[in-house]
Amino acid sequence: MVQIVMDALSTQNNNWFKLFLKMKNLIIISFILLVNNICFSQQCEPDLNNCSEKIFNLQNGGELKALYCGEINDRNESDGCGLLTYYNFDIEYEKGIFKNGFLIQGERKFSEGPVYIGVFENDNIISGTLFFKDENGTLNYEGGFNNGNFQGNGKLITENRYEIITKEGRFFAGELFDGNIEEKNKNNGIIIRSKLTNGKSEVIFRNDINRRDSNDIVGDNDFTEIDLIQRGSVEDNRLAFDVKLEINGVECEFLLDSGAMSFTVGKLMYERLKNAGVKYTDLNNIESVIGVGGQALTNTVIFDEIKIGDYIIKNVVARVMLEDNSSLLGTGFLLKFSDAVWKMQEKKLILYK
Repeated sequence: MVQIVMDALSTQNNNWFKLFLKMKNLIIISFILLVNNICFSQQCEPDLNNCSEKIFNLQNGGELKALYCGEINDRNESDGCGLLTYYNFDIEYEKGIFKNGFLIQGERKFSEGPVYIGVFENDNIISGTLFFKDENGTLNYEGGFNNGNFQGNGKLITENRYEIITKEGRFFAGELFDGNIEEKNKNNGIIIRSKLTNGKSEVIFRNDINRRDSNDIVGDNDFTEIDLIQRGSVEDNRLAFDVKLEINGVECEFLLDSGAMSFTVGKLMYERLKNAGVKYTDLNNIESVIGVGGQALTNTVIFDEIKIGDYIIKNVVARVMLEDNSSLLGTGFLLKFSDAVWKMQEKKLILYK
């Protein structure tokens, strides 16, 4: 039903006032709407003792009946503070300030659930809020409208049992055209943020993958050099290199695997880290992944900090193996840096801030 609705609707202090004028358009709109709604709720209390039945002629030749309580003009039209309650119509009621028979400021509630509150022009809302709720979730919108569609600066929040989606920016014909989108998964804690420019979307952040953020790297040097630990040799066909690092002070060794995408923590290592009280955020993202070694069950966590070489790296995303003991340092960890150089002959790994 939420989707159906979206488709269908598809100066007392000079210094303060100057600061107010510099605010973003959306904040200005929100403030004006808040003031208007407060004034409406405080000033308009329809006289329920002054009621009369209204009959409206429909374009199909039929009639629509309603009960109006409140102020009228000399033409017996709704004019001033009033409450208009419809019989057997999509609109359940209209309450607020009327002018020449039409609602110009107030609340319009539909029998199916949607509630509009704001400023109306030519019998359509032009700015205000929309709220809708059913068994599938809720929809909240605040901003501009055009012919029932979201248009202009606005903010839309939809929520269901699985996720909360927030869209904020400039809407056109019911859809966000320029602005930002945030998707929060309620079941696993994953957050994805995107930026829309002229209708084209680009993911700019997600907390379940690693990406470079200079604020996450603590260290004075432009780069740090790590000594690799050799395991096996070319002769026995088992040449491999381990990387030693610390997760919240707990020493760990990871196999350097340039062919692996994820930064992977094996099951036994994960248990050791938990027993040591290592700080991390559990995204509770249980999923089955397929790699060179076959299929594996994993979870996703974010470690508060990892020390490698001279650097302390914060907010490191890792896949936890739930059934396997492989611990791999792949490109999923190296993405935290601006560059990485592996000097195999010198047994060095160089990470650049």
